[in-house]
Amino acid sequence: MGFAGLVMAGGRGLRLKADVEKPLLPICGSSMFERVVNALRGSKYIASIFAAVTRWTPKTKCKAQELGVTIIETSGLGYIEDLREALKILWSNYGCRNVIVVNSDLPLLRSEVIDEAIQFYLKSGAETLTLVVKKDDYVKLGFKADYPFDHQGVVVVPIGLNVIRADLVKGNELLKEVVYIYPKTELLVNVNTIEEARRAEELLKSYGACHAF
Repeated sequence: MGFAGLVMAGGRGLRLKADVEKPLLPICGSSMFERVVNALRGSKYIASIFAAVTRWTPKTKCKAQELGVTIIETSGLGYIEDLREALKILWSNYGCRNVIVVNSDLPLLRSEVIDEAIQFYLKSGAETLTLVVKKDDYVKLGFKADYPFDHQGVVVVPIGLNVIRADLVKGNELLKEVVYIYPKTELLVNVNTIEEARRAEELLKSYGACHAF
């Protein structure tokens, strides 16, 4: 079963406070966007890759074209609005039913994580999957935990990776969801500030993976 990979790369990145579009922030010499695209390309499930960009990220659009990624331009009204818009376009214009959505600020993401998330989703029988990590583990790595919630007695943090049926995204109806607590928190850190970017580079160095593509 082939999945479409959708990289969300249209946000303004106001917390970053840098003279670069957030997806293009270099981590160990390569942009976060390129690192996420490479992780998707290495997955055995991904058949096509798309990038959702907005007026806030024109240079990211150019980078996506350079990498051979199909562009979807959304309104830039907000993450949820842009995601819904992109998913509807993927289904109506490209016939992409099964989609894995990945934020562009996950520089340590690996293909194995994508494959494991999709495998978990397929076994679950759910309509959407949310990948999370334990909040305590995430904070200990030096990253700010956004939107924590309780899942079966464990406080977890969503990290910006979801699997979803694009053909079911129509109104505001709730889809049957499964939550997957991923054990390797260090592979799923979000970079929102320069300090977190430095920490991400330190983590990559600890893996011997701090190199440019």
